[in-house]
Amino acid sequence: MREKKKTRGRLVQSVQRAAKILKCFTANTSELGVTEIASRLGLAKSVVHGLLITLEAEGLLSRNRSGKYTLGPGLFGVAELFRRQMNIAKVAYPVMENIHRKTNETIFLAKWIGKEICCIEIIKSKLPLIFNLEVGHRFPLGAGATGKVLLAFLPSEERERIIENLELKRLTPKTVVDVHKLIQQLEQIRRRGYEVTYGERFLDVVSVVAPIRDSSGRVVAALGLGAAKARASEEAVSRWVALVTKGARQVSYELGWVADETS
Repeated sequence: MREKKKTRGRLVQSVQRAAKILKCFTANTSELGVTEIASRLGLAKSVVHGLLITLEAEGLLSRNRSGKYTLGPGLFGVAELFRRQMNIAKVAYPVMENIHRKTNETIFLAKWIGKEICCIEIIKSKLPLIFNLEVGHRFPLGAGATGKVLLAFLPSEERERIIENLELKRLTPKTVVDVHKLIQQLEQIRRRGYEVTYGERFLDVVSVVAPIRDSSGRVVAALGLGAAKARASEEAVSRWVALVTKGARQVSYELGWVADETS
């Protein structure tokens, strides 16, 4: 109980109240006045009025001719971003299941969440694996196939800016810690269209990762397979590469990407 109270103490009251105001709007209640919102939340009208003015200034609420408030255009961009994020996982999951069924290995989906690369979906292998991957897991940018694939396909200026400030840490003897070598590897990934790494983050793990594109051709996620090195024969890795790259292209097509002749 004490820990719960401590967590609540860190909440910012004004932000919490603003969030509650936004939650007052539903499919059945698309417009509300100051008095109605104040009554629903049990707050003084003066407090609610100040919050409403701020939310309107930020584009999160709009005021109509009758003086009542509705959800503002600023929320649509956030909602669209959330929809796309969830849509990628929904579209990718059947493809992930297919690869998992054919390999029995761990299959995962990762994407940029802010400035970090996170796992947003996973189907775990029942075979022995040296690391435990969960939804929400954060991938390092310079080590391992996932981080390098998503870094490789960023716009050049953004990629260079990140690399300039990137601290390369040695996680295993296989980890790349030379920035010039990393840049060369990223160029190879862009040409090849996928990456295979052996023990860069976990010594006995092999990863195969390929990029997923949206309708604009922008890389928005990465589809990956993780397996124990003991199972990674040359024949197995070749098969995994074919399945993962094909799966990533299939998800990309379903997101609206149309490959050109050079893709």
